[in-house]
Amino acid sequence: MLQESRDLLTTLERLTHDLLHGIDGAPPEALDWTPCADANSAAAILTHSFGAARHWLVAYVGKIATERDREAEFHATREQLGDLNARAERWLADARKVLDPLTTADLDARCAIPASAAQTYGDVTNRGAILHVIEHLGTHVGHLEITLQLWRAQMAPHLGLRHN
Repeated sequence: MLQESRDLLTTLERLTHDLLHGIDGAPPEALDWTPCADANSAAAILTHSFGAARHWLVAYVGKIATERDREAEFHATREQLGDLNARAERWLADARKVLDPLTTADLDARCAIPASAAQTYGDVTNRGAILHVIEHLGTHVGHLEITLQLWRAQMAPHLGLRHN
C-alpha cells in the first residue's frame, strides 16, 4: 500500500472511531432525538455517514457495485443501527480493500462519479473523492457531537442532570 493510501486510511479509521466514540454514554433514546424538524437524529447521522463513505469509496473509487438507499439513511432509528462496531469494521475492511492496490496513477485518475454528483463536486480525481469522504465524515462527527450536546442540554433538567 502506498504511504499516501496508508495516511488516507489512518484518517478514515480515526474519523470512523470518532463517530463510534461520539455516542459513548448516550442513552438509547438520545439516538432518535432531533433538535428541530429539519435536523437529523444521531442514528440518522451515523447511518448516513457510513452509507455515504462506503458508497463513495467502494462504488466510485473502487468501481465495485454497491446498494444504497440515501433517503432511507436520514430516517434510520436506533433499532436499525444494528451492531455499529461490526458495521464500522466492515466499512474499514472495504476501505482497505479499495485503497490497498491503488497506485499514484490510480489516485490521479478521474473518479467515476455519476453526473448528478459531478454537478455538485465537479470533475474529481480518485484522490479528490477520498478527500471528499474524509471531509464528509469529519463534518458528521461534528454534527453528531452537537446533536448529543443539544440533547443533553434539553434533557438535563428533566432527568435531574447537571449540564455544564
